[in-house]
Amino acid sequence: MAEHRTRPRPQLAQPSHVVFTQLVTKHGQDAVICERHSRPLVTGKFLSYRSPTGFVLHGGKTDECIEMNTMSNAPAGVIFTLLLDGKLEFGYDDQAFTLSAQPHFNPTGIGLVVNLKQESTFHRHISKHNHIEKLNIIIDPKWFKQRAYKPQEHCDDDSRLNQFLNQHLAHQSFTLNHDILYAAQQLISTPPPEDFLGAQLFDLQAQTLIHQLFEILLPQLSTPTNGNNQYPVAHHFQDEMKTILQYINRNLNDELSLEQIAKHCALSVSSLQTKFKQQLGMTVLNYVRQKRLEFAKKQLQFTDCTVTQAAYDAQYHHPANFTIAFKKAFGMTPNQWLEKARNGEQGKQL
Repeated sequence: MAEHRTRPRPQLAQPSHVVFTQLVTKHGQDAVICERHSRPLVTGKFLSYRSPTGFVLHGGKTDECIEMNTMSNAPAGVIFTLLLDGKLEFGYDDQAFTLSAQPHFNPTGIGLVVNLKQESTFHRHISKHNHIEKLNIIIDPKWFKQRAYKPQEHCDDDSRLNQFLNQHLAHQSFTLNHDILYAAQQLISTPPPEDFLGAQLFDLQAQTLIHQLFEILLPQLSTPTNGNNQYPVAHHFQDEMKTILQYINRNLNDELSLEQIAKHCALSVSSLQTKFKQQLGMTVLNYVRQKRLEFAKKQLQFTDCTVTQAAYDAQYHHPANFTIAFKKAFGMTPNQWLEKARNGEQGKQL
């Protein structure tokens, strides 16, 4: 069963809010932990593999140990989520999904693919006693360019794929067939080999799975109306600007100065400011403040984070200053936003 909807801030059984997590391995056991909790959030065996050809695999067989809402940044790309067992509640920005796979009733599992045209906020709910077997495949946008992908107008599959890739947060759920189920099980059950031939075979198996996924996905995608792309195309930034934005977005929780950002991107401060103004029409520091406020807004919506904690996470030392900035940016105070989120009045109806 797969559902997708825009949802208000979930009313859960006293979960804590978590923003940043990390994976550790101890005594052959993997665990996801965070600095605010002594207990692990998730335990089990995790797969993490980055292919030199432009995609990443994440997954494994895990058990969730606590009720928790987590948030992080998701890079731009096409993201396949293959759920073989368990239940997943997650989303990107204001869009949320629920996937459920029970081997006794749905022996081949369920899949979802989402296209992110830009870096987005990823949020997920962890449920105590929930056993999950899943595989995530994150395909970098450059993966398509490396394969010289040029959509052919006379090919329906190419038209559907091009339409999908041009829409931010486009998504499609699908049922896994037995070949995909077997391939996913093999990948999450076997650690990537370290020897040359073994690594080449592992990468080839993953590429074969990607081919199989597109094979069953393309016929299910929506067909463009009159051959035209009905979705808006996101603004394309220069590669250099993408690098700058990625660095800022991944370090919002830290102190960010113009000198620090410029040094990381091998630019002078004046060059950084000029490029930013030309590309985005705002200053670097205004962008940083706006992104921190947007992240705080999502914390209030998707977790049980307090206004005070959201203010500190957004680098405001005085909650009153945070409230003023929040209202200026979004037209309402944090408490007003929180009340609307709880009542389900925020977000679009899909």
